[in-house]
Amino acid sequence: VKITCCALFGCLHATRVLTQLVVTEDSKQCFAYPSVEIHDVPLAKYRGMLIDTGRAFFTRDFLEKIIDGVSLLRMNALHWHLTDDQSFPVEILQYPALHKKGANWLGKIHGTCPETVGAFYTQDDLRHLVEFARIRGIRLIPELDVPSHTRSWGRGVPEISVDCPHYISKKGDNPRNVKGQYTVNIPLDVAGPKTLEVVSAVLGEIASIFIDPWFHVGGDELTKACLEENPTVMARIGDGIPAAVHKFESDVRQHLEQKFNKTVIFWDDVDNLPGFDYQGVVMEVWHREKIRKYVQKGIPFIDTGYWYLDVGCKTTNACHRRTPE
Repeated sequence: VKITCCALFGCLHATRVLTQLVVTEDSKQCFAYPSVEIHDVPLAKYRGMLIDTGRAFFTRDFLEKIIDGVSLLRMNALHWHLTDDQSFPVEILQYPALHKKGANWLGKIHGTCPETVGAFYTQDDLRHLVEFARIRGIRLIPELDVPSHTRSWGRGVPEISVDCPHYISKKGDNPRNVKGQYTVNIPLDVAGPKTLEVVSAVLGEIASIFIDPWFHVGGDELTKACLEENPTVMARIGDGIPAAVHKFESDVRQHLEQKFNKTVIFWDDVDNLPGFDYQGVVMEVWHREKIRKYVQKGIPFIDTGYWYLDVGCKTTNACHRRTPE
């Protein structure tokens, strides 16, 4: 066997190809094609998978299996959606109430998922998984979704969350909600006196652990109705929701860029509010009608549209019919 590659992880991917050529017959393993020449190049620079521990807790051992699987498939990135409304399962040293009160606070939120109230990842767990992924050629990219999808943040630091009981009551009446709570999306008080301080501290602790140059800060599905219900919050916002939200995004982004040298990723929802600044960011697309605009403007993006396992990739054939644009 002769392998020629241009980079270390290219050699690693070549060994993955070799494993796909091995077949087992009569308890013996052999190459299916004893004489073959393969020229292989990546279809895309970013070949990733997303996992969501903000809604379902996976043990460290299970995450290792996911990373091994991603590596075997010759992917090179694992986007880790760490937190969401349903859970804040990450140890934060400066604000320990976040994980002590917000980790899987809803308990069982999916029919087949076990009860995991209080389960969280220590910072040592994060460091271990970052290195586990690195030596397998996988970029482990963290996401802390702000300013929306943050109800779990409010469990530990309530003064940075927006109080909107009528909105919660209305959402809780939806029969699709597990325990009347699951899809209730509560935002941070983007103009609150303590919000940026807490968010910056949390992002800083996570950014110091994850070595990848990219950091995802979410930005999707902002719940304007919750903000508009709270007169105290609206009085602080002053010039309107778009300006206040974009200022918060800009402050968060500058913190990560200037202190940690990170390139910031946003979900494409952020430009639903007028005035978003695209300079220097990467957009993650799940509304695929926006792709043409990003291509025309030269805005770098990750296309995730309809590669969701519960939407466009319910079967292997359906997944394979999707091609990057």
